[in-house]
Amino acid sequence: MFNKIILSLSIIALIFINNTGQLSAHEFWIEPDAPSGDMQLKMFAHVRVGQNFKGPEQYYIPDDIQKIKIYNPDSSYELKKTIGDYPIFNEPAKSPGLQILSYQSTPYKLTYVTFEKFEKFIRNVGLDPVLEEHKKRGLPMAGFTELYIRYGKALLTRGNTSGQDKKLGFKIELIAQINPYEFDQSKSNGMMPIKLVWNDQPLKNAQIAVFQKTENGALKSKIFTNGDGIAELPVSIGQTYMLNSVQMTEEIPKSGAVWKSHWASLTFTITAKQ
Repeated sequence: MFNKIILSLSIIALIFINNTGQLSAHEFWIEPDAPSGDMQLKMFAHVRVGQNFKGPEQYYIPDDIQKIKIYNPDSSYELKKTIGDYPIFNEPAKSPGLQILSYQSTPYKLTYVTFEKFEKFIRNVGLDPVLEEHKKRGLPMAGFTELYIRYGKALLTRGNTSGQDKKLGFKIELIAQINPYEFDQSKSNGMMPIKLVWNDQPLKNAQIAVFQKTENGALKSKIFTNGDGIAELPVSIGQTYMLNSVQMTEEIPKSGAVWKSHWASLTFTITAKQ
């Protein structure tokens, strides 16, 4: 009995190390094994943290997750999991159509040893004014802490392709304006409109990082929202895309952090309308 307890604790420790080892890496996404399929095909999807469509799969750790939920054209339901479950999404579809897999993390802490690392991150996500605000607030140039929270979505289909992506109420959220599994090249001119929402309002003039999956990682690019919070994404049939956008809010130093970053991701595969 004692040996079994030790073994269980060791497994939990290994899962914890795997989940937290790359939490500060730049991308977080939900990656389905099969974007489309019939109703008999379960929805397997890994939660990953890494870069360029490469990163270890995360196990289910309750303390890491605030909410995981699935939306379909008829209903929505929250998932109840057991510690160590893998993959985190491993569910049958309850009704046909577009399925939205969603994940909201709990806040994590990250301490910047140098200001240079913070500056590199801020410039990479297109939030340069934060650097000047950091100095105006009189914040330390090293040894300061940031909280960060992740909001992930993935779109896939089971049974048929009907349905639309929609706003789920995340603080920051990417929303596909047309169904990527009913993509009509002739009507779209090869462009997928993406809406970026911040605090339930369209976010204008904001950067969205784009990662197009390849055998060797990802092709990277950037798009930007217009005055209505809409960005036009050039896409190709059969390709998988992961989008990522970040916003920062001020934290009160006595809370133990001076900034909080909010990460949105959206993953889907472009399929021609039948």
